[in-house]
Amino acid sequence: MIAKTLAFYLDMPQVEVLHLLHTPPHDLIHHPTYLTLMYDLDFECLRNTLPFAKTVLEAGLPVLVARWSAEYNLYDFPLNGHMLSDWIADFLQFPAEVWRLRDVHRGVAPHLIHEVIPEILEMMEALGDASRVWQRAFATMMIPLAAFPLPQTVSAT
Repeated sequence: MIAKTLAFYLDMPQVEVLHLLHTPPHDLIHHPTYLTLMYDLDFECLRNTLPFAKTVLEAGLPVLVARWSAEYNLYDFPLNGHMLSDWIADFLQFPAEVWRLRDVHRGVAPHLIHEVIPEILEMMEALGDASRVWQRAFATMMIPLAAFPLPQTVSAT
């Protein structure tokens, strides 16, 4: 269950994560718990370790993206380490913009989003001392994408 995974990386009770996942995405930017998660992120560490994070994600994501693309018949799945690390380091600094990630990912099936989150979080273990900072930031950014229900416009079967 995605709430359990996110709760672990966010160091918060699963019931609070479930509450966030059931909050309408546009309301998340005003939700005190979500704002606290965002404002408590260590942006200095994210900036200082960004080049290393890009290297780690660039090394690991192509294999996962190829597998997801083949498994779900995805033809334009542009996820790469450079883009993901920049989104994590940049988007989270602007709480009012994070919900827009949902619009960008509207065509991605909810079960795929829920599947990729733990795999990317696990990949971030390779960031060593910075891994928990990156995992927490990624988990925070994923709340709007993992929220229920996510409108599905493209079926990935």
